[in-house]
Amino acid sequence: MRVRTLITCALLLPGAVSAQRRIGGRIGGRVAPPVDLPPQAPAIANEMRYVRLPISGESYTFISFVESPTAGSNALASWGTLNAATRLSYRLNPFFLATADMTQSVLGGPVRSGTLELGTRFQPNGGDSESRTRPFIDARAGYMYSYESYLYSPNPTVVNPSAFRASRFGNGFGVIGGVGSEYSLTRTVSLTTGMWATRSRLRAARTSGFQPTPVVRETWRVTTYRLSLGLKWNPVRAVPPTEP
Repeated sequence: MRVRTLITCALLLPGAVSAQRRIGGRIGGRVAPPVDLPPQAPAIANEMRYVRLPISGESYTFISFVESPTAGSNALASWGTLNAATRLSYRLNPFFLATADMTQSVLGGPVRSGTLELGTRFQPNGGDSESRTRPFIDARAGYMYSYESYLYSPNPTVVNPSAFRASRFGNGFGVIGGVGSEYSLTRTVSLTTGMWATRSRLRAARTSGFQPTPVVRETWRVTTYRLSLGLKWNPVRAVPPTEP
């Protein structure tokens, strides 16, 4: 009986010892390799490969509603014009951009005018926001010039007054403020909309073909409201996977 007991214990001893061993990180005597992370979603990986450059350009058109005294009668008048404009922007940080605008009236109204504007643009959600819609607030100061021509009569009380071609050229400075938004169409192209209000003070010289009439110098104010639609191009660059 004792012999059978000793034989049974001897057979069970290796199993009990192996059951008490801690399982390590070895398979077949080798260290197990690290497990790879699951693949990233293609859309997220693709977006992470590009960042927007700080410089951008925009071409836009806008309809302006102008209130200004006319040269012929000095009465306050209102009219609408179609304008073309170009903007260059440089991103100072994710929220602020420096902007430079050049505008020119192309159709409508008795006055031809243009502006050169410098200012800043504030984007509340940041220029690199994941949202496709990015609102903004603009504040600018600008130089404005205008030109208009009209018929002038030195003595309108006579039966058949003589009429001469007269002109008025003015320039001055003003302020511009407005709001708008950008909507991303592609990675580099965005649709832009906006509305602005401007207030300028111009000084002008009025001349005519009637030589005895001296040059008339005057000052007046111009108020303009704008509604715009344009396309913005913002180039991007590829970012290596190791670059933050």
